[in-house]
Amino acid sequence: KSSRIESTFSFGTFYTSGQLKWRTDLSSRPPLYVEPIVTLTRWDYFSGFATFFDEVKPPYIVHKEIWGGTNVGMALGTKGLLRFDAKYAQSKDDYYQNGDFDASDTSDVSEFKYGTTGLTLERNSLNRKQQPNSGELLRFSMRYIGGNENTLPGSQWPDRKPYLAGHQWVVLKATLDKYFLPKG
Repeated sequence: KSSRIESTFSFGTFYTSGQLKWRTDLSSRPPLYVEPIVTLTRWDYFSGFATFFDEVKPPYIVHKEIWGGTNVGMALGTKGLLRFDAKYAQSKDDYYQNGDFDASDTSDVSEFKYGTTGLTLERNSLNRKQQPNSGELLRFSMRYIGGNENTLPGSQWPDRKPYLAGHQWVVLKATLDKYFLPKG
């Protein structure tokens, strides 16, 4: 078996993120891999778009995400892949509905905590990862997402009644990328 650890970090006023990934390839028959992943991201629309030429106050929106999960993949011959993944995530938005707010106001907060699981079947015979000119890619994927939303209005709303809702849906995708004529 072989293992690889990857970490990626991005820092800035608009976007900050970090990801830690550990992939283990097992020398089994058929070949398998297991890949746990943890990702944290933050978008700050308020301080990220304030420039010297802005005459209006930018919107206050801060979006944060954290998710973790595992991918498990199995080779299907030399060109095929069957991948299963399961993840748990939390998405949180802090925002104001209008531009008239001061330091004593509290922002509206929307939070969505959810679990997702997916299955992907893929056959790829493209000759290159970027700008291929021969071969085909056929991919089918199915994903289930289910979670709970919680929204708490900020201090600018007279009726600060929280909103609670459960959401669930299924996403089905099919992709065919085929090159018929071998031209550049």
